[in-house]
Amino acid sequence: MRIRRQTLEEWFLDLQLRTVRDDHFLLPFSIEVDVTHIQAAWEASDKRASTPAIVVRAAARLCRLEPAVNRMLFRTPVGARIVEFDRVHVNVPVILEEAGRQFLSAAVVQDADTKPVETIHTELRAARTRPVSELPINRLFRDGKDTPLRRARLRVMHHLAYHS
Repeated sequence: MRIRRQTLEEWFLDLQLRTVRDDHFLLPFSIEVDVTHIQAAWEASDKRASTPAIVVRAAARLCRLEPAVNRMLFRTPVGARIVEFDRVHVNVPVILEEAGRQFLSAAVVQDADTKPVETIHTELRAARTRPVSELPINRLFRDGKDTPLRRARLRVMHHLAYHS
């Protein structure tokens, strides 16, 4: 067993997850969806699509059909506010690789409820191959040096993104 200090990337992910847990509106349910028959139909038709692309499209359709799923709670200086989004964007975690290191990032499939599964598949594939240097946060902190100043900068950036 080994106990170690978090890396800067791990610390920031923890900060993000704690913020979501503490400050954001979450629907208290879970759902299991079996998409194996959909996947089999795609494979039988010789069309190119991945299971994540099918799940993204299904999640986007759910957001369109049940608008309560497509909203978020923000805490502001004047009180809590619920944002109900007009458009459906789906965030998907992706692993990027550069120089033998892996980085956790996110791809955003914009207007996922209006896109064909093939387009979503292409976008997700492209998101996995983009250079780490193109990502704003990773560009600033990709060398992994963990300092109090860098943590402070990340905390400020994160706060501005979620509270402005």
